[in-house]
Amino acid sequence: MKPLLSLLLLFFNFVSTQVRADVQECFNDFCLSKFATFNGREYPLTGSGLFRYWGFKVYVMGLYSLPIDATRKNILNPVPKRLVLHYLREFSIEDFQKSQRSILDWNPEINRKLLEEKLLEMDKLYLAVKKGDEYTVTFTPKIGTELAHNGRKLGSVTGNDFQKAYFGLWLSDHSINKSLRNEILKQ
Repeated sequence: MKPLLSLLLLFFNFVSTQVRADVQECFNDFCLSKFATFNGREYPLTGSGLFRYWGFKVYVMGLYSLPIDATRKNILNPVPKRLVLHYLREFSIEDFQKSQRSILDWNPEINRKLLEEKLLEMDKLYLAVKKGDEYTVTFTPKIGTELAHNGRKLGSVTGNDFQKAYFGLWLSDHSINKSLRNEILKQ
């Protein structure tokens, strides 16, 4: 009897694990996983949204972090976090470079000149994207801000000042789109 009970418990544990891993949040025919593993642990999807510009659907974005960190007050602190951007349009390398700088110029809390060297490092990592491509931006304390394209690590840039500015492109009070930021941060 004990072997049968052990086998049943093992089966139900396996099934419950599989169901949890398959749970997703979907936007516009694209689904984000409810969990992401980085920094040696699993993080939940704490916010997601669809970015539109002039009515055009641009990308689906998801934020993975500890729920306590996924607030306007805490998210730009040097805490582990990941943004997933699933693109619904094509963009060139130059598009990323220009938009990054113009958004940072709007932010009075960031001194772009002090970050210029690190921005140039990030510029070298960008690849053009086509519809369906995905960038992930992951911050890990003591390591830095990592950029990956379609699951392939491209490189990273160190510094808490850089992560605050870079994640601030989407999550600061001076982000590219405040309504998307509020949706991502549930505020």
